[in-house]
Amino acid sequence: MRLDFAGYHNESKGDLAVRRMTPQELLELGGVTDRSSTRSNAILSVYTNRDRMSTRGVEISFARRMGEIWGINAAYTLSFPRATSSNPQEYILTFGRQTFFDPVTGQRGVQPPPRVLSPIDYDRTHELNVQLSFRVPDDLFPARSRADVILSDLTGYATFTFSSGQPYT
Repeated sequence: MRLDFAGYHNESKGDLAVRRMTPQELLELGGVTDRSSTRSNAILSVYTNRDRMSTRGVEISFARRMGEIWGINAAYTLSFPRATSSNPQEYILTFGRQTFFDPVTGQRGVQPPPRVLSPIDYDRTHELNVQLSFRVPDDLFPARSRADVILSDLTGYATFTFSSGQPYT
């Protein structure tokens, strides 16, 4: 019999994201100081490496062989993935489309990208996998009998899978 416990924590920074940039932000990013606007003076969508993700969880696995015939393997995973977005284009398709105008300063701009980690769309908090195995033992039938020839080394498996949430793909 085998029983394993494993905990994990993973931080990921610099994931791909689409951001909206004003002409002034774009010029600052390029290091241009002698101009205050671009030719089109339009807000542009730019691919950047700004998204973050954090995943925490625990995995418990169990394996047991019951005699020569039956066996069971089971694994349960509890995970908590959080990210600033679930999709690189999530911001640009939602908040990034909203521009604002400040009547006091007269400044125009776009909504800032999210900075807080929140649950992702493809979160699978609970996953359970169970596999039952069956094997015909070598000494069950008389040697060289028809049943021994047909059924020797016969193995069967049954698999059960449960997951909450939706997969990534």
